[in-house]
This record gives sequence, C-alpha cells and structure tokens, in this order.
Amino acid sequence: MKNLVKYLLALTVLGSFLAYLFIGKSQAQFSIAPAGGTTKPYMFKSGEAEAPTYTPRVPVELDEYVVYELVNSERSKHKLKELRFDPALCEYTETRLSQIKLNFSHDEFKLTSPKYIKKNGLKQVGENLVADYASESETVNGWMNSSTHREAILDATYKDTCVRCDGQYCVQIFATK
Repeated sequence: MKNLVKYLLALTVLGSFLAYLFIGKSQAQFSIAPAGGTTKPYMFKSGEAEAPTYTPRVPVELDEYVVYELVNSERSKHKLKELRFDPALCEYTETRLSQIKLNFSHDEFKLTSPKYIKKNGLKQVGENLVADYASESETVNGWMNSSTHREAILDATYKDTCVRCDGQYCVQIFATK
C-alpha cells in the first residue's frame, strides 16, 4: 500500500510538473508526503527550478544488533527469556527484507511462511516489519505500541530470532523449533 501511495504521489507530481511546462500554467498544485504519512499542498510556482523532494527522516542504517538487544530488553521487563540469535533464520529474514522494499506488507510472509516452516522443521514463525523510523529505540517503541507487533515480541513460545535492517526498512523474524 505504501508503494502504491508513493507511485501515485510520483504520478501526481509528474502530472503537475508537465502541466506547468507544457500547458503554460503559472501554478500547478500537488502534494508532498512527509514522514508520518500525511500530505500537505504545495504550490509549484512559476520561476521555481524544481519541486521539493521528500527525504526519509531515518539514518542511513539502523543497527540490527541494537534492535535485537532492545527487543530482548522488552522481553526481560516481562520476565521472558531472551530470544537467541539464530543465523539459520537470517537467509529468510534477508529475503523478506528485499521483498518489503518492493511491497511493504505481510502478504508475501503469509504466502511463504508455511513452506518455510515445513522445510525447516519449525512449529511456528512470526514477523515484525518497520519502515521510516529514525532510530532503533523508535523502531522497538513503535512495535511495542502496536498490539500485534507487541504480541510477537512478548510471545513466550518464540525462542529464536534474526533481525535485518537496510536504510529505512527493518525485519525481525521469530521462530519456534
């Protein structure tokens, strides 16, 4: 859905810019999507060299290990055992990371996780996704403030995990063997 919004935004900006260039309008209106997902109108005025660009408010790279440690800290607060880092989960986690860059949703996980569970002899797997958070603590706080993400973090049946982050995207896979 987020990619669709970005695509539609790009089409809107392009259409407004082309109207400005070829139809000779003195003003063309479009929207900019700032962090937080809201839009605000922007008037592209005659004489401006180019439209403003949207820049994500996140650092170049979230630290996966810090996210992992913060998740385990939340589990400790609730008297749960820490999740073990499982390198065997990382290949699947990296695959999910590349998928969410193209389509930020749990849809592909719902399709592929049953095969992954069967192939790897697991009882269950879960996933948390995030995009456009500015820090590791903001990422984990966002998950903890969402009931479904919080449930995954605090699920006592999960024993293993892998976290992978790339720019504004972060994936955590949970597993029970």
